[in-house]
Amino acid sequence: MEIAARWCGLVVVLVGMLIACDPRHREYLQDDSRNRAYSYVSIGFYNVENLFDTIDDPEVFDEEFTPAGEKRYDGDVYEQKVAHLVRVIADMAKRGRGPLALLGVAEVENREVLRDLIRGLSDKKLQYRFIHRNSPDQRGVDVALLYHPGHFQPLDVRMHRVALSREGETVRPTRDIMEVKGVLDGDTIFVMVNHWPSRRGGREASEWKRIQAAQVVRRVVDSIFVLHPTARIVIMGDFNDEPVDKSIAEMLKAKGDTTDQVPSALFNPAVSLYQKGVGSLAYRDAWSLFDQIILSRAWLEGNKGWRFVEFKIFRPTYSTTPYGQYKGYPLRTYAGDTYLGGYSDHFPVYIVVRRPE
Repeated sequence: MEIAARWCGLVVVLVGMLIACDPRHREYLQDDSRNRAYSYVSIGFYNVENLFDTIDDPEVFDEEFTPAGEKRYDGDVYEQKVAHLVRVIADMAKRGRGPLALLGVAEVENREVLRDLIRGLSDKKLQYRFIHRNSPDQRGVDVALLYHPGHFQPLDVRMHRVALSREGETVRPTRDIMEVKGVLDGDTIFVMVNHWPSRRGGREASEWKRIQAAQVVRRVVDSIFVLHPTARIVIMGDFNDEPVDKSIAEMLKAKGDTTDQVPSALFNPAVSLYQKGVGSLAYRDAWSLFDQIILSRAWLEGNKGWRFVEFKIFRPTYSTTPYGQYKGYPLRTYAGDTYLGGYSDHFPVYIVVRRPE
């Protein structure tokens, strides 16, 4: 009996060693053999595509989004637009791994449309607040940050002007970059919400504008690192550039490589999806991944605080074009001045982070 028991013990040890050597089990062993419990939260971004109210603001060019405008943008259209966005955000909050603690948004006109969005989410039993500041964009669209007060408490808000300038050109003002310092379930983080200049006039002709926006972000990031060398920084937004374009890869210095040991390095988890041909919006039969969430190295290191788990694109079937030439594309609200009754021309994106309980 004693010899048999020893042989059984040896077999168990050998089997365990074989499993440990099998690469298919390595991630499972690294995470689960410790029997650790984790808390998860999600952090997202959504370009909601022209969330205007129906009132003509004489200070901005919003006439097309009024009942008398080309789009016949009336109260019914507006209410359906808000309801559709609420549906997407609520589903993302409920289907994700852990609560949706933060959601950056782009293309919102003012505080009133954000209040309506918040009210709609409240009807879905989701309690959010928002941070918003007006930007100099001539169309009147801004960025904002929605946050769950049970998970995030803002401490400071700063707006950074992207003063576009080029000799011999008259340049339209663009959106400010929002920086929010706050506490995410006990850990201080910095969040930057972006909506960089568009590709109007072509990618190459407009590239310099996004490079200047990237330079502003990089300066802010470096100033944070001076005071907080291991800061957890989240840079989210619609960058109107791909993860590998010059503005992001070279000027912002955000790469898809997690092994970069430079303390000021930035990690862009969108790179791997982009390389697989996956996108958050489509144009002229090509997918683009302009919507990204970029992280400082602190999100990849340590065993105590929040750590990055995954980057995802949220694309529920109901928010996609169901048939025809553009089947599978984001189902937008308008195609030109033709009302489609959709959601947005972008899919939202989000990251999941976790920490030991």
